[in-house]
Amino acid sequence: MDEIKNENKRIESHQNFLGRIGMTADDRIYLVLAYPYTIYIHNTEGELLQKIITPTPYAQPVYIMPSNAIITNFVISGLAMSNQGYIFCRNISFEIPDKLDSPDFIQEIAGSLFKKYSYVDIFDSEGRFLIHQHTQNFSWGSYFDNKGYYYGIEEAEDCFMAVKYLIKFK
Repeated sequence: MDEIKNENKRIESHQNFLGRIGMTADDRIYLVLAYPYTIYIHNTEGELLQKIITPTPYAQPVYIMPSNAIITNFVISGLAMSNQGYIFCRNISFEIPDKLDSPDFIQEIAGSLFKKYSYVDIFDSEGRFLIHQHTQNFSWGSYFDNKGYYYGIEEAEDCFMAVKYLIKFK
């Protein structure tokens, strides 16, 4: 892995819980990390096959408030690879305001992460970033089965439920 350096008053998300790992049927291991937003593809011998760096305005370093509370605007919540080689990276992302001293803002964010700030980033089989698609209510996880169905967990009004989608690539 790459050496990651810290800036004053910030920590790198690579050192937190914000990444996801997945494996394909052809034994490729995918690791996605939040900041810098990077997808590493390895073989089972640990050899790096590809490194996809995605510079985006929404993946920013974690910020430590004076109270030592950690604020991050980008969390990886799922990773799945389709049979055609597309990479689906589930994430939560939102803009952090200049002033973070509002308890109301923090409470609003905490209470509506999945309802308002849920996205899927899709990469093609060559690793090219295609889209940052808003997917309201889509929560943690994502998975493709061998028939091409895409599964995820959605947040309903009073429960969480598994949802199955049929994804077609043109």
